[in-house]
Amino acid sequence: MFVRLFVDENLDRMVPISKQPKEKIQAIIESCSRQFPEFQERARKRIRTYLKSCRRMKKNGMETRPTPPHLTSAMAENIL
Repeated sequence: MFVRLFVDENLDRMVPISKQPKEKIQAIIESCSRQFPEFQERARKRIRTYLKSCRRMKKNGMETRPTPPHLTSAMAENIL
């Protein structure tokens, strides 16, 4: 859930991780590492998996929710 909130707020869910801005990816990884140090090495993979899932859902016609402004928007901006 933590990764999803940051990805929804800061990245384009229809673009692969390799085409996303490196500094935003790194900022999300660092904030995940601070919040959950035990999952530090899995943060990038989790971001990649979520982005892939979003693209797959759109391709199959199961549009996920539109990108809503999350309640944590201000907090997410402060962390990044």
